Amino acid sequence: MKISNPLQKSLSFVLALVLAIPLISPTPAAAAESAPTVVTIDGDAADTNPANTFKGYGLVSANNTSRLLLDYKEEHPEQYWEMMNLLFNPSTGAGINDIKIEMGNDSNTSSGTEPATKRSTDEEANVRRGAGYIFAADAKTINPDIKVSILRWTQPGWVQPWSDGNTPLPSPLL
Repeated sequence: MKISNPLQKSLSFVLALVLAIPLISPTPAAAAESAPTVVTIDGDAADTNPANTFKGYGLVSANNTSRLLLDYKEEHPEQYWEMMNLLFNPSTGAGINDIKIEMGNDSNTSSGTEPATKRSTDEEANVRRGAGYIFAADAKTINPDIKVSILRWTQPGWVQPWSDGNTPLPSPLL
């Protein structure tokens, strides 16, 4: 294809140059001249707003995602505790310091069902039904300072009146 228009020739040259420049590697001397850039972030000064309560980094256990970990704990306890230490130990591991777990309600709200801790008004609560609670308790044996938050997707069926948070309650209850 022959390009006869001078503007098209110029644009073709510029485009070819732009595409070719990344292919040209710098010479070793030029690369050695540039000093590395050091970026220091002070996490204590990054956010001083007291309303922001989540500091550090963490994980979420929801939709019964911790269930497989409990199977692993049963079948391979040494590897389970090694993995937990790698995640939660602040000295020798990643030092994760915040766990959010779903307060189950026995309904399949997305990819899995988290069991309710209490299934009727007269039943005593049982947190051992939910894998997230056991996972968080195990993490706290490694680092007692871990913050645990409970996230409510929706309330269990025995809680009345029921509301998903988007549906208005009947008018006498407002």
